[in-house]
Amino acid sequence: MATRPTRPTPQKATAAKSPQPAPRKTAAVPAATQQSQTGGGLISYLPIGVVMFMTFLLYQQTFGFGFVNWDDEVNIHDNPNLILFNLEAIKGIFTSHVIGNYNPLTILTFAIEKHYFGLESAYSFHLINVVLHMLVVWLVYRVALGLGLETLFAICVAALFAWHPMRAESVAWVTERKDVLFATFFFWALLAYIPYAKGQRSYGRMLLVVIPVFILSLLSKIQAVTLPLAMLCVDYLLRRPLHFRLVIEKIPLFALSLFFGLLGVYFLGQQESLDASGKLYSMGGRLLIGA
Repeated sequence: MATRPTRPTPQKATAAKSPQPAPRKTAAVPAATQQSQTGGGLISYLPIGVVMFMTFLLYQQTFGFGFVNWDDEVNIHDNPNLILFNLEAIKGIFTSHVIGNYNPLTILTFAIEKHYFGLESAYSFHLINVVLHMLVVWLVYRVALGLGLETLFAICVAALFAWHPMRAESVAWVTERKDVLFATFFFWALLAYIPYAKGQRSYGRMLLVVIPVFILSLLSKIQAVTLPLAMLCVDYLLRRPLHFRLVIEKIPLFALSLFFGLLGVYFLGQQESLDASGKLYSMGGRLLIGA
């Protein structure tokens, strides 16, 4: 008599019909994520921390420096908008220029420091300059990483920027606060733009950050008008398809650059710095000075 074959248990039948999912591939997890999960993320910041610490050691000697007789007096000591610190004075800061330069946010920082620390010592002024420069170094490092550089090369870029002799004037000269201040907001704007250029952030969210930061940069120094052009360079480096749309999407930023550029020309005209009579320098000489 033939025996009847036994039916598989429900568990076995289920297992036969529903195969187990394949194990996840660990290679798909970004290395940065793995580092942050294992605690390596903090260690990865050590090299840039060393660069910033060495930058502080390099520039801490400026803490004993004083003011100089090259624009420090007109920007700080003799600036009529810095005699008192009130709403009227702040209004004057944002509606006037200093020897043709319109950088009210920089002047406002001077007014705050003068009010709270006085002018007996320039220590606080130099300290703020150094702190701002270190912040810019950090932002340069983050921008370099965002553009695709490996950590070692991003560190080299940040170190070159931090210790380059051309940065000495921007940090050691109190009046040139405008340089480190505008650069802080300038690189912040670039850092906010890179995720959008990579398709990782929406256009609206990008503008929500970039426009106010860009305005702060423009209020610090007029050279910030170059930001939209720098963004086009970012587009090129990230291999975005060359299309006129890359310019169209930056129209709000170009409009701000144009407005502040014309404002700068207006104030330079009030200072008679645009006198074309050639009494002091020829046009060729003026171009060489500007270069």
